[in-house]
Amino acid sequence: MSVKRIQPMRIQSIKASINASTEEISQGMDSIIEAPVTDNLESCAGLVKACMENLVETVDSLDEFMNKIAEAFQNMDEDLISKLIQIT
Repeated sequence: MSVKRIQPMRIQSIKASINASTEEISQGMDSIIEAPVTDNLESCAGLVKACMENLVETVDSLDEFMNKIAEAFQNMDEDLISKLIQIT
């Protein structure tokens, strides 16, 4: 006898998320530190902020993708049940 191991509701119940507070990344390193490396720190902070924003978008897309997979499994299960009922 086969055992169903994929549980669409369980997949949908998992919310992948990341809360990136990019506002905490300072704009204006010269208010924090004045040194020869201030421009480098400013550039680095900008890159980190952009990376975090992209990561948030990526994780949100992953969550949407997984929900669609779960929905496809659910639809397949319902279709299979319907066909089994028609046969019996």
